[in-house]
Amino acid sequence: MGNIITYLQENGEKNFAQLPFSEVDSLILSEAAYFDFSASPFCNPYPEISLGGWLKECQTPGIQKGSLTAVSDRALMDQLKQGGRIGDLCPCSHVSESDRQNEIQFSAITFRLAEDIWYIAFRGTDNSVIGWKEDMALYYLPAIPAQQAAVNYAIQIMERLPGRFYLGGHSKGGNLSVYCATHLPDHLQERLITVYDHDGPGFPQRFYEKEGYQAVGHKIHKTLPRSAVIGLLLENGVGYHVVDSKADALLQHDPFSWEVEGVSFVTLPEVDDFALHVDLALTQWTEGMEPETIKKVVDLVFDLIFSTGIEAFAEMKSDPVGHIRTILKNLAETEKEEKKMLLSAISGLISATTEEARELLDKELDRKLTQIRQELPERLEAPGLLKKLGRGEMDER
Repeated sequence: MGNIITYLQENGEKNFAQLPFSEVDSLILSEAAYFDFSASPFCNPYPEISLGGWLKECQTPGIQKGSLTAVSDRALMDQLKQGGRIGDLCPCSHVSESDRQNEIQFSAITFRLAEDIWYIAFRGTDNSVIGWKEDMALYYLPAIPAQQAAVNYAIQIMERLPGRFYLGGHSKGGNLSVYCATHLPDHLQERLITVYDHDGPGFPQRFYEKEGYQAVGHKIHKTLPRSAVIGLLLENGVGYHVVDSKADALLQHDPFSWEVEGVSFVTLPEVDDFALHVDLALTQWTEGMEPETIKKVVDLVFDLIFSTGIEAFAEMKSDPVGHIRTILKNLAETEKEEKKMLLSAISGLISATTEEARELLDKELDRKLTQIRQELPERLEAPGLLKKLGRGEMDER
């Protein structure tokens, strides 16, 4: 089995006429949206240079600071430098915004796939603290700032460029692509081909009942790994495709771990027990709190993190002991009621998680015992084994 890099190695020279654009291509562009294009010519409103051409010219192509996929991103960049299917695409209209005061982390870029076919890629959550705080706001706000920014960006691009469009993204980028599609004016919704949501969190049930979603729901294609956690958050069972992954548990959120065979993802009929139990635990936890309580808990947690002076989680590595000491010191000085609320929320999460973990462990033990019972007769019936046992001829070793 391969992944998105081996897919490019095997199919990179085929254009979209020879091999039609697919969900695998979408995941590659969604991952490319994480690259740091701030010093690139792709900020211009019209395509000028190919992605591969720029990567060849650039001495130090940008990787998001502290990115967990930095090594794989370098490998992807090396592959894109060779041009071809994805490397020859010309990006444009890159934007990026991260503002702690307005609690927004947003970035997007547009790729020209053909003369009149475009792909708008929304970046997922980066390494910034404010980006993760904005994600948590999905639990208590009807719309987060990045969602409205995505709508504004897409309208601006689609009004300026003729043709038809794909929307897509990974993680929060997938959520933005779906939100954006459902909030576009009717005449722009008609120009959408497919909306790709790669392991992005979902929405409250009422979102799927709105007219905007009903108009484009059939165009939405959601993929998530077998042990999905992020992609099942707020997911209301509207339909998704499960992809196998070579990673474990939470690490399956990494797009480079998704299994590709030939020109397609390796798919499974459903997510595994780990994904279902974690989703149930988180659902039980959040359903036990009012949105305003969740907001207060999130504000308190992130205020403690910001008290260390860091803006990105990667900065924790510089002085982990010192940063943790600062957090604990400020927690001790927190108002009694706020501290009680935070500890109660943490206790509730641990309780819900522990209960689900116990059920998952019991289920896994039952599965293992059943497997052993099924395999035991086969092992005992190995050629000559039973006869040797009966004659007492087994080697005592």
